[in-house]
Amino acid sequence: MDLLPWLMKKNKREEKVLISIRITISGIRSEVSSEIFISPKDWDGEHKVILKSDKDYKTKNQQLQALKVDLKRCFDILCLQKDKIKPIEVKNLFKGKNQEPQTETPEHPTQIQVMDEFIDKFEKLVEKGKRSKFTHTQWRSTRKKLQEFLQFTYKDHDIEFPEISTAFGDELYDYQTLEVDNPLSDATAKKHIKKIKQIIKIGVKKGIILVNPIADFVCGGDQKEIPPLEFKDVLKIFYKDFGIDRLNEVRDAYTFQIFTGFAYQDIYNLSPENIITVGVNQERWLAKNRGKTDVYEIVPMLPL
Repeated sequence: MDLLPWLMKKNKREEKVLISIRITISGIRSEVSSEIFISPKDWDGEHKVILKSDKDYKTKNQQLQALKVDLKRCFDILCLQKDKIKPIEVKNLFKGKNQEPQTETPEHPTQIQVMDEFIDKFEKLVEKGKRSKFTHTQWRSTRKKLQEFLQFTYKDHDIEFPEISTAFGDELYDYQTLEVDNPLSDATAKKHIKKIKQIIKIGVKKGIILVNPIADFVCGGDQKEIPPLEFKDVLKIFYKDFGIDRLNEVRDAYTFQIFTGFAYQDIYNLSPENIITVGVNQERWLAKNRGKTDVYEIVPMLPL
């Protein structure tokens, strides 16, 4: 077991920051509040101690050391009772909960279990035409990314809700954008985290945890502002011969989206049946239900 004091994230409205003790066992983490607040400038991040610039630094450092000793004692007690110990069990014993640790399956569902339940319900809605199949695929992709992250960071395929720390969102973001072979963009990584925040919120609604520990993780913003193409630029792409059928098909699909305003999932399953004629001049229009909103929409087919 590793015990590491660290500073919680600073609230912009607060001058003081809370010190927590991070409990780590086999890559799995949990946190215990020390109830000690200090100014960030009084913290030695390298040696994990409070500097002399804090007038009560001696007392506070002694309190931190005593807290670590108490947590180590709780860990030793658990070692006498069971072989595999989780950080949340050390935390609960320290706080007077679960004095007699249970070896049975957890009473509450885990994060992956809640996500699987959500995805199963979503799939039924897709079958009834109430949700998009494309969005369902995105949810399954997020689940895969989450499990890969848990295996990499916590050496486990799942995690219980009380074990999710406030740093969970930042750790997942760093994993997706820095650690994987094909790093994700800022926007894509945050889309996955946004879905996971939704699953954790379900855990709150079920009463498994009291608050969402990553509620403060911002999933919006920080996205690049992409300037729109000028019409002359679109025509350059339209008439460009890439010399490879596959790339020319990509060109056609892309310019088709520009001229119709349809998303990729909307053009993917288009067929001649989606072409209707409108008015006395029998103009040809495309008609279909949009994938994301399920709203029926028709757009004119331009001569181009």
